[in-house]
Amino acid sequence: MKIGLIGLPNSGKTTIFNALTKMKASVTVYSDAKAEPNVAVVSVDDDRLHSLTNMYKPKKTTGATIEMIDFPGMKEGSAKNGFFAGNSMGWIKSTDALALVVRNFHDD
Repeated sequence: MKIGLIGLPNSGKTTIFNALTKMKASVTVYSDAKAEPNVAVVSVDDDRLHSLTNMYKPKKTTGATIEMIDFPGMKEGSAKNGFFAGNSMGWIKSTDALALVVRNFHDD
């Protein structure tokens, strides 16, 4: 499964991405056209799968994975030219779900 994080710049997308993937992607504004999204694959730990593996002892066990994609920030007022910079629209089309990250905090 592929899940994309989208939202305005500085809304917390990369912070959420880092928390979910245990990565250390740089938390900066990177909404320019050349920016590539941060991508990570996370294994899903499933006790049911472990139980079935112990019970049936298959030669190979393949667990579920989630591919997280942290997109560059959408630019405000860019609806005329498309909301997403660079190749992001191609990445977005390949996702199974999008999570909209909405900023709910003030600058310090």
